[in-house]
Amino acid sequence: MTDAAASPNRSKLPQNYTFGDASEPVVIHGSKSDELGTTYWPPRMRCPRTGGTVSPTTLATTGTLWSWTFVHLPWSGEELPNGTDDGYAVCLVDLDDDGPRLGMVLLGDREDWVVGMRVEARELHFKTIDGEPQSILAFQRSES
Repeated sequence: MTDAAASPNRSKLPQNYTFGDASEPVVIHGSKSDELGTTYWPPRMRCPRTGGTVSPTTLATTGTLWSWTFVHLPWSGEELPNGTDDGYAVCLVDLDDDGPRLGMVLLGDREDWVVGMRVEARELHFKTIDGEPQSILAFQRSES
């Protein structure tokens, strides 16, 4: 079975997030259940609760830190995102405006992270161990 046969609708899904300019640096794309009004990320083809239709939506880029942990797992970049040599942080964030809970990399110093603090999405640039430039979605303490 080819990849196309295994997931014929995969190409119809929108991107999970995009990076723009200084006026709107990060856009998080999700989907919203037409029946329930519940939002989901990553975008879905159907509502996972009802099987009904969904519409594309833009999710908030700010939220509340729900949980975080420091992990000691291989990182695909040349340097770890937190500037340490012993691991990096990952977090769960409840997005504003009744958005979903997202799991991402958390930037900053572990002494500064407190459950319940305000965070914002940003683009994390890094080079892979193969030297290729890469960007992913990450969260950091909110400036405002």
